[in-house]
Amino acid sequence: MNIKEWFNNRSFLQKVILIYLFCAVLPMIATTFYHYQQTTELLTEQAYSDMEQNVGRLENSLNSLFQPYQTVINSFKNDKNLNTQLSLDYTDLSYSDIAYYSRTTLDDMQALYPDMDWLHFYSSNETLPNDNYYFYRIDQIDADTLALADSKRGEVIASGCMLRQQQEQITLIARMNYFATDITKNYVAIGVKQPLVEEHLKQELKGRSVYLLDSTGSILASSDTAADGRAMQEYLADWEHLPTQTIVTTDLNDGSSVLCLSSDLNIGMTLMMTVDKSSILKAAQDIPNRTLTGFLLLSAIMLAVVVLVNRPMAQRIDKIVYATERIGKGQFDYLLDDMGKDEIGRIADAVNTMNQQIDSLIQENYERQLKLKSSEMNLLQEQINPHFLYNALAVISSVSMREGGKETIQSIRCLADFYRTSLSKGRQIISVQEELLLLKNYLRIQKLRFSDMLEVSFEEDPAMYDLKSIKLVLQPLVENAIHHGRKEEEALHIHVKAEVENGVLRYEVTDDGVGIPPEKLEQLRKALRDHQEGFGLKNVDLRLKLNYGEQYGIRISSRLGQGTRVIATLPAIKNE
Repeated sequence: MNIKEWFNNRSFLQKVILIYLFCAVLPMIATTFYHYQQTTELLTEQAYSDMEQNVGRLENSLNSLFQPYQTVINSFKNDKNLNTQLSLDYTDLSYSDIAYYSRTTLDDMQALYPDMDWLHFYSSNETLPNDNYYFYRIDQIDADTLALADSKRGEVIASGCMLRQQQEQITLIARMNYFATDITKNYVAIGVKQPLVEEHLKQELKGRSVYLLDSTGSILASSDTAADGRAMQEYLADWEHLPTQTIVTTDLNDGSSVLCLSSDLNIGMTLMMTVDKSSILKAAQDIPNRTLTGFLLLSAIMLAVVVLVNRPMAQRIDKIVYATERIGKGQFDYLLDDMGKDEIGRIADAVNTMNQQIDSLIQENYERQLKLKSSEMNLLQEQINPHFLYNALAVISSVSMREGGKETIQSIRCLADFYRTSLSKGRQIISVQEELLLLKNYLRIQKLRFSDMLEVSFEEDPAMYDLKSIKLVLQPLVENAIHHGRKEEEALHIHVKAEVENGVLRYEVTDDGVGIPPEKLEQLRKALRDHQEGFGLKNVDLRLKLNYGEQYGIRISSRLGQGTRVIATLPAIKNE
């Protein structure tokens, strides 16, 4: 079905509404979404610019924050005197020199950088005094931090391994004697207070999330303190593969879409900023939402006005459609009330005129068809009577020639009884009981002729006696079985059955005679389908169809040498 045909099939009011929607509502919606798209692009570009500026500002701020601590570590890392003292064997030596170094240089350094949480030295020298303030053995720091320091070949590196142990310091560490010839490993480490770093990250966030990572992806500090010490992979699985200094759109592990920008800082840190894409577009969504809401409200009001104005006209059209449907169903006495003088009213007047004319024509045609049908039924009935009379007289003549006495008188009486019932004061419709009586009178004549060579049995229910039946349905069926089904020198058995099934009265005549050859059976069935004229079965079939409709009539089944079954059907109607 194409669009034009679909539109033509809509009702009048639906057409008006569709035109309004396509010509007014849809263009406005399209315009609104176009402006939404433009606004979205502008806001996204603005978000890109803001992210680049914020990341650049944070990068400078963090580099400035960590630069002094990096300088401190480098100064101790390159201090040969300190490295030598850490590597000495103190088994037989005094601790005075290294204790003096602690009281002067290290205490002064702590005072100079008050934001430095701690300053530690870790050594593999087992003889080194462990004061648990400045000097520690190497096994007192986690192996991951040491491995990270070793991998950087003496460069200062930030580590988040300590954070995973629920400590709030960001560790900066470097290998001191990487190029030394001895086997002692010495490390210098500084703990930077994490809240100090987070203060820098939380400045002017405006819906952004900022993460400071070490080289392994551990979160050193973030704008969301719950993320501190956790792996960035828990939030963003492919963070390692994202390009730096480039804003990309990616999905977090929770399914939300974000804009992401990362930048590499010194001492092995990465600064990453993410912005929820929906928060950027929220402002863009509010504008078309408000515009669209207002427009839809006005559209709803206008649509209500259109419907109210056009509904009376649509109702008048519906009345005309309803009238034509009633006419289509055969109710030709239905007339439309006064529908006005406009085009619709004139159509209603034309429908009323047409209805009256059709009603008059149908009534005339109906009466004509009734007369024609009655004539056809009478003609068919008149065809049966002479045919039957001829056959009956032939039987009586045969009986008379054979014995010339009492049986002849009985045959004539049976014939008289048959015609007395058959005439039935000119009625074509009789009761089932009368139809069975006609058959039994006929069979008395045939029994006189064939004697023991003919056996007929009945299967009938007295409850069906008062149902209506066309006259002379069974007699032609039985007569056909006698004349065409008998075998030479063998008795013919005929079974007559009358029953009601699903509102249908069925007459069934079954014989065990010679049967019908397949070719002749097919010709006989075709003659019944084509309503060809003739006597016997074809006459009965035609009368049933004329009186009750095409769904009723005669059905034949037969097997050559085994017998024939004929079924006549008509509606089961109570005889008033």
